[in-house]
Order: sequence, then C-alpha cells, then structure tokens
Amino acid sequence: MYYIAVTDTYGQIVTYDSDSKLNLLVDSNFHKNATDSDLYGVKIEGTTQILAENGVFVVDEATFSGNPGYNYSLKFETNGIDGSKPSNIAYMQSINSTSAVADFQVSVQLRECEVGEQFTDAGKCVLCGSDGTNSFFLEQMTAPGQCSICPEMANCTGGAAIGPQAGYWRRSNSTEVFI
Repeated sequence: MYYIAVTDTYGQIVTYDSDSKLNLLVDSNFHKNATDSDLYGVKIEGTTQILAENGVFVVDEATFSGNPGYNYSLKFETNGIDGSKPSNIAYMQSINSTSAVADFQVSVQLRECEVGEQFTDAGKCVLCGSDGTNSFFLEQMTAPGQCSICPEMANCTGGAAIGPQAGYWRRSNSTEVFI
C-alpha cells in the first residue's frame, strides 16, 4: 500500500482536495531499447485511476507485472496540481518537465524467478505447488517452463522443498533421484 499526497508550497497536505485523480501508467519509452523487455506483456492490473481522499491518494489495489529481471518505470499523473498558476509553471520548468499534467516516475526492478518458482508463459514467477499440484523445481527458471511432479517416494511441500519419504534417501539436496 502506498500513500501519495497533494501538497502546497509549504509541504502541507491539501486536505480539502477530494476531487483530484491519480493515474498509474507504464512509461513505454523507458524500456523501448531493451528488445525483449515486453516479451510477456507489461501491465498494471487492478485500479489504475485513484480519487484523492482529503488530499491523499491510497494506492492499494494495483499490481504491476512485466518480465522477471527487467527494469521498468511507472508514471503517476495527476490533475491535482493547477498547471496554469505561475508558481506551478515555474516549478515545472525548474525540473525540466514538458508534461501538460503533473507527473512523477518511479523506477521498478523486477526480480528474477527464484529456485522453486515457475516462470509462467505470462512472464510471472509463481511458487511451484501453490496451485494445489504436488510439484517442485530445484533450479532457477530463466524462461517459461513447468514445475516437476513430485516423485512417489518423495514429500514435496512447495517451491524447492522436497525430501524423501520414510525408507528412501537421496545423494544430495540438489537431486530429485530417490532410492
């Protein structure tokens, strides 16, 4: 959950503002040079337009997804700042903003899928076994793949957690071969 406030020149929250809107966008220019940065789709899911409540935007129902291991830039735009006021025009010029609306950007670096996570065809990292299947994976996926089905002589509790059932053993924790 994130809180973003509309403030005045003195840093005070403009508490009478309950009409302004905040839009969440992916800055499409940020990752244009990375040839496969949008291979699996870059998107914001959930609520992407938020109404101010007493000068504060509460961002709590939005999820960002993109390619694991890539950097992206999220753009937040608001109509909550009057772009026609001389002081606001001067401020926008001082930060070299050419935007017609007040905006700011946040850089986001998505982590790689971890050992025990499936890299899905949609480009997301999902813990093996979290969908109710009895599955695991002992390596890091760097491309879409499938989790392995738990062997009959093993106990799999999700992710990379796999161990032998009573009466079986394996050579090391990095092997899925049980004897």
